[in-house]
Amino acid sequence: MDFYQATPESTHPYSGFMELDDSERIRDMGPDSPSRWTPPEIEISTLDEWRRPLRPAKVLRPSLSCLAIYPKDREEVEEYLLPWGEFLPAVSQGEPLLLFHATHHADVAVEPREEDEIFRRLRRSEPIIFHRDAEELGIFSLTSSAMGLFFSQWFVDRAAENQLFDSIEFRKAAIAQ
Repeated sequence: MDFYQATPESTHPYSGFMELDDSERIRDMGPDSPSRWTPPEIEISTLDEWRRPLRPAKVLRPSLSCLAIYPKDREEVEEYLLPWGEFLPAVSQGEPLLLFHATHHADVAVEPREEDEIFRRLRRSEPIIFHRDAEELGIFSLTSSAMGLFFSQWFVDRAAENQLFDSIEFRKAAIAQ
């Protein structure tokens, strides 16, 4: 089975954390829900480099470690996301936003096991090797690294059946053997 990481699709809005500390805070959170959470500010660019409007999106990717959705779209996407995590409040230009934080963390990397080598492989588009145990997970993060979210082939196939995730491009990052 293949596993993927999410990148923003170029014809949809781009989003990112206003403060790098907030990106690191959600990346380093681990599987537990935060006891005290301060909603981070997310910047959303809805225009391309020529100032033309981008296509609307229901799901955004402010970092490798989380997804973001508008509260009005929560009901449509929660059946896909909530089995694998939780929504945390965020804001964008004073308006509410929800961050998806994965609560499934797994120690499934077979090769490589070191975070630096995992990062190098992902940068070179060389797949990481996962244990077959990973095939049971839809969305998860690796326990031993801060390499962001991984999405299973069956999650990506199911997400492609509708247009909820059309603002996300899923790139192959790992295989289970």
